[in-house]
Amino acid sequence: MASIKTVAEEADEYEPPKCLKNLRWYFMEYCNNTSIHGFKYLGERRSSVEKLWWVIVLSCSLYFCVDFMTEAYHKWQRSPVIVSFATSETPIWNVPFPAITICPRTKAIKSKYNFTKVALLINENKENYSMWNEYNYMSMVCPSQLDLFVDNETAQYINREIINFLIEVHPTVNYSVVNCSWMGRNCDDKLMQYFVPTVTSEGVCFSFNMLDKDEIFTSHMTEDYSDRKFSERQPNSEWTLEEGYLDDATLKAFPRRTLIVGPNGGLDLTFMTLQSDLDYLCGDALQGYDVILHHPAQMPVAKAGYFRVGLNQDVVAAVKPNMMRTSDELQRYSAYDRNCYFVEDRKLRFFKVYNQQDCLIECLANFTLATCGCVEFYMPRDNLTSICGAKQRICVKYAGTKFLESEVSFQIENGEENEENLTKHTAPNCNCLQSCNSLSYDASISQSDWDWKKGKRIVSSKNETDGYNLSRLRIYFKDMQFITSQRNELYGKTDFFANCGGLLGLFTGFSIISLAEIVYFATLRFTCNFRKHGRHYWSGAKELMNDPKRHD
Repeated sequence: MASIKTVAEEADEYEPPKCLKNLRWYFMEYCNNTSIHGFKYLGERRSSVEKLWWVIVLSCSLYFCVDFMTEAYHKWQRSPVIVSFATSETPIWNVPFPAITICPRTKAIKSKYNFTKVALLINENKENYSMWNEYNYMSMVCPSQLDLFVDNETAQYINREIINFLIEVHPTVNYSVVNCSWMGRNCDDKLMQYFVPTVTSEGVCFSFNMLDKDEIFTSHMTEDYSDRKFSERQPNSEWTLEEGYLDDATLKAFPRRTLIVGPNGGLDLTFMTLQSDLDYLCGDALQGYDVILHHPAQMPVAKAGYFRVGLNQDVVAAVKPNMMRTSDELQRYSAYDRNCYFVEDRKLRFFKVYNQQDCLIECLANFTLATCGCVEFYMPRDNLTSICGAKQRICVKYAGTKFLESEVSFQIENGEENEENLTKHTAPNCNCLQSCNSLSYDASISQSDWDWKKGKRIVSSKNETDGYNLSRLRIYFKDMQFITSQRNELYGKTDFFANCGGLLGLFTGFSIISLAEIVYFATLRFTCNFRKHGRHYWSGAKELMNDPKRHD
């Protein structure tokens, strides 16, 4: 009886292992079975010094692994895009022939409006108000160096009829072009069909191969820019900057494209400028034509870049397309990360399709309106916006300078994208990023004097060449193919995870199986042990279950 009592007392005094003890044995079992390097040494029954050594080694490995993974993550965030060349060349018939906008330096036909005569009359008699309206119109494209502007309220704002007046008096394409050849075929009888009036800062120009105004402008744009009284409607476009030509588009699709390089595959124009139409007071003494190359869906900007065709000169422009394409994979990145906008990323008020140049034009117009209360006659505007006159010229120049300063300051000071600024359509801080898919044209220009008069005098004894000047312009593609630039994903999710996996494998031997082991020990194995061995022996350690003091 005494011995039985002693066992009972011992049984009453026995306590099951605590949770911490179970956890220690469970962790030792994990260390002995995991595939992560070095952990098995922590699960062995070794001295504290040995275990401390492996704790230090594992800690250092984990530290450097995390440090390198952080660097890889920052690289992923900083440099997601790479610009490279395409692996194959693009044929010229996959892109449209450049839109060509020609701006005569002669702003008005003398028989329709003689700016010099009117300017001198007003200078002699400044109270001759009957001439002021039309003079104010012309003064916007003929900034004279003479002190002709007086303190007159009519010069502060310009009537919206300025566009109609400039179109009526400017030299039309039929008046200026005496010979036209497109792809080796005569197009003299199609000049009004091929060329449409276009309003620029240089006045009224005429453009070849540009999309119809209804496909460029939204309904917010003033009707002055697409008055059907002065221009024919262009064919429906079968090309977009994002997708290129439609699959079923024929070789005669609009905008026009060519299959041939060299002069026989391009546009050949001969201009005639009457000596009597030259006006040296309107603008500077340079005469001839300014030529702007741009893609068909873009409005021309004379100040952004042009080349000049002088009087009695022959100018040849060998054109090479410069196209940038962006992979669809980059659409999941923010516009700031890829540093460009897709068409659907940014909407403009006056233009249907986003491009950087049109965005800057619209933002400048908004900034000028906010600063001066009006805009220049060539800027995009609605029907209610006032047009700045000569008295506002200083304000307009100031607004243009401040707009550029604000844009540069914004780009420098803001290192990260501001989503609020992306949706604003008012300057400053317009943040007009480049288009993800863009097309421009680089031209190699060569020009020489054209002494055509000598040839004329050989076949004609009359002095017929003194009354006019001729100029010739030839524009064509230089090569049959060109290399397209591509904006692709440099460091995507796959590359990032592969890099991280390599670092984890190098420093710790960690893999997906190692992660599965952690999940297994934390969930399924723990649950099964708990059901099998109970809450006191959930670790399943044999050392605890074989304890001689244990009583089931």
